Amino acid sequence: MEDSERHAGKSYSASQIANSQVLQGDNSTISVARLSSDDNVELRTLFTKLDSEIANTALTAAEREDATKQASDLKAAITRQDAPDVSRMHSIVSWFKAHIPTLVGAVLSVVVNPIVGQLVSAGGDLLVQEFNGYFAKEQPK
Repeated sequence: MEDSERHAGKSYSASQIANSQVLQGDNSTISVARLSSDDNVELRTLFTKLDSEIANTALTAAEREDATKQASDLKAAITRQDAPDVSRMHSIVSWFKAHIPTLVGAVLSVVVNPIVGQLVSAGGDLLVQEFNGYFAKEQPK
């Protein structure tokens, strides 16, 4: 299915292919992955588990506050409307490595999850290359 519109002299088209929506206009492409209901539930569960890990890890109040903020930023980076912010995801993992290494495994279990991979893949080849550049060694074999 494809719809085209013309606004202010600019042409846009939207296509829906295999549960993904792609908008093209003025030499730019924005992809928005639509996850299934089950995948959305699983993604929320991943974030809840990370929050629980933070809550149950022995941390100072300041560390817990900072870790909670980083976890919130990770959720925002992964679930951005246009595509995940892979650079921000990498920065957050690096922050945990430097400040609270005991939580790195919990953070990486979110980042390298196949559902996050679906969102990254929907962002296109360049985003996948960026993701692999940052996280290839972290992904399960």
